[in-house]
Amino acid sequence: MINKKFARAIIVLQISSIVYFIIGLLIFYSFISNKAHSARVLLLSLLVFGFGLFIEFIIKDLKKQKFWAWVAAIIIASLYLPSIFIIF
Repeated sequence: MINKKFARAIIVLQISSIVYFIIGLLIFYSFISNKAHSARVLLLSLLVFGFGLFIEFIIKDLKKQKFWAWVAAIIIASLYLPSIFIIF
């Protein structure tokens, strides 16, 4: 049984993961569409996808109530404080 606080944290993390995947797709689309054929753009796209994937791993282990996932979720939430994700 997942605690309500865990459920809220999971919802916020899922929203941010979806946003990261969308941003990664937009960056990758700019790489594909000949606007910016640069290794930096491709690397940035992969980095954004990787961060979204890391958040998904955190969500999976938060559901299993792993301690490291809770610590990682707190760190990510603290990174969201100066960003637009503070709304959540």
